[in-house]
Amino acid sequence: MKLSIIVPAHNCEKYIQKTIKSILSQNYKKFELIIINDGSTDKTSDKIKKIKDQRITLINTKNQGVAQTRNIGINASHGEYLIFIDADDYLEPNMLNKFINIADKYNPDLTICGFYSETNKKNKDKFQSEEKYYSNKQQIKEDLVKLYNHDLLYNVWNKMYKKEIITKNNIKFPNITFGEDNYFNQEYLKNTKTLYNINDCLYHYVRENNNSITTKYIPNLFEIRIKENQDFIKLFNYFDINYKTYINFISNHFIERTIGCLENLHRKNNLTFKDKIKETKKIITHEETKKYLKTYNTNNKKIKIILKTYNTHPIIPYTIGKSLCIIKKHCPNLFNKQKNKRK
Repeated sequence: MKLSIIVPAHNCEKYIQKTIKSILSQNYKKFELIIINDGSTDKTSDKIKKIKDQRITLINTKNQGVAQTRNIGINASHGEYLIFIDADDYLEPNMLNKFINIADKYNPDLTICGFYSETNKKNKDKFQSEEKYYSNKQQIKEDLVKLYNHDLLYNVWNKMYKKEIITKNNIKFPNITFGEDNYFNQEYLKNTKTLYNINDCLYHYVRENNNSITTKYIPNLFEIRIKENQDFIKLFNYFDINYKTYINFISNHFIERTIGCLENLHRKNNLTFKDKIKETKKIITHEETKKYLKTYNTNNKKIKIILKTYNTHPIIPYTIGKSLCIIKKHCPNLFNKQKNKRK
């Protein structure tokens, strides 16, 4: 078996059939599709069972979260290569064919493609970088920050991995509620010697799923973002990348995520008004925030205005966070467009 496709599925009855059909209708046909029903309480399982195809293997588990669900998929897979797909996204018809053709010609340890970020309103933004084969670690090092700047290395769903590298180095998704993709990719990148980036956008990342982790309150998100930035620094140091090369990325990444932390406080949770003001103050006055504000650089006027409020009373950035949360909930298409333009 050359290729295994792993799809974690939790309460995605509205989307799962479109996702599965986009996989089964690929030009390249020789693969196994492993779907892990992660304790869904809606009709996800019934929707999956309605699609009859011998390439599908359905595994039912208790709810464990996307990280552990993907690990189950890895253990159950038989393919030489692995692709992870989210249950509310879909693929261009030639995605698998392109990936396999690259594998046959170049045999890279990691293959990446561009992607569309969209809502169900069908407005799409492209994320892509030049077509390029990286034949050694030095070449990867030279463009690593650039690939992160193009948002191509955060997630697992626009990539094809070698299972041998995953198993040999015991790479697993960590049992955390947020940021598991980034951790997995960083561990994999450390063991990657060759890489191929496909310029074409072949994956559709759909943001308008209300069951997604990005729409739910994430406790300690600010602390998670601090650790995430520290992990980036460790990764760049591992590749021996000069500080001046990555400081702009580190600064922009962290500061823009502080705005997301403000929005996160207003998702459904049990925090009181006093709690939210306290957390807001911590975010905008934290030493990490102050440090990276000094080197942050953007041409986005809206972000510049938001960041100026960090020097005011916390009630103002609190109100901004609340407004962003309302826009995200009721106007996801507008929120997505603005988020994609933050650079």
